Amino acid sequence: MATIIKTIRIILLPISYLWGVITWIRRWMYQNGIIQRYSGVLPSIVVGNISAGGTGKTPYVIWLSGKMATKKPAILSRGYGRKTQGFLAVTQNSTAQEVGDEPCEIFNAVGNITQNFVCENRLQGIQKIKELGHANLILLDDGFQHLALQANAYVLLCNYRQPFYADLPIPTGELREFASAASQATAIVVTKCPENMEMAEGEKSKVALGKYKVPVYFAAYLQSAAKTKLGEELETGAAVVLVSALAHNTAFKSDVEKNYMVLESFAYSDHYAFKQTDVEHWETLVKTTGARGIVTSRKDATRMQHLRIGVPVFEVCTEVNVLFDGEKELIELLLKKIG
Repeated sequence: MATIIKTIRIILLPISYLWGVITWIRRWMYQNGIIQRYSGVLPSIVVGNISAGGTGKTPYVIWLSGKMATKKPAILSRGYGRKTQGFLAVTQNSTAQEVGDEPCEIFNAVGNITQNFVCENRLQGIQKIKELGHANLILLDDGFQHLALQANAYVLLCNYRQPFYADLPIPTGELREFASAASQATAIVVTKCPENMEMAEGEKSKVALGKYKVPVYFAAYLQSAAKTKLGEELETGAAVVLVSALAHNTAFKSDVEKNYMVLESFAYSDHYAFKQTDVEHWETLVKTTGARGIVTSRKDATRMQHLRIGVPVFEVCTEVNVLFDGEKELIELLLKKIG
């Protein structure tokens, strides 16, 4: 099997380099004015990545919105996977089908404190938010490759477990473009670091990322206790059935297993639309194994809202903790960029 995978990767390698060259040319044309870029009518910060997923953008945007609260930020997402189009405000009545699962997750985290919108055209979305007149700053959940917008600052996320500098463009790897695009970022944040990571380990990553000549920061992603929507907390060590549809299901499972006993697990593709027939399988396993219920991520839970689930559902969310006292320096850097 290993030989077959290696052979497939070799076959796909020319396609990866072709894709990388195409995206490099596109970025070069924008940077050199051959294709025009436009500044938004409000200051903007993009939180993005080069990897296709799994870097932790949404938890980071939620964290950053809290740190920028005095600037009255609004969060703008594309609304990946939604069945609608155009500019929409995310409200307590919004569903993942209408606005996407990540905007719903953001709303569940920030509520009405920070406004939350979706629009596939970022420039149009920023203009609409400006017209509403309630925000002084736009935080974009994704958008590093949305080159028509010239944002004030770009925070590029790099997964500690799967760093982009050690990967290749799709389809051989998981990169949206060559890793060299990282040099266009304002700051690089290495996410999902071990909570107790030592400075020496961080220095190794700084050396690897040094060629991009961008300030580097580190953040641990801490998993909260699992709770129902009504606030009932799952006791540590409880037996559960795990359900996830994330970019990195294996990593999520490993984190859950630190606090709970996973008897069975269901892993689906990222943004998978759960069906009632899926629920029947989960419920059967919960009842036959004696599990306390289902554990899932807050993001996945937004895609379960329309389903009838007859067993307890416990959600876990991710909290960001910037390491090595880098928070103040990073926030000051971003504030300087937005003026």
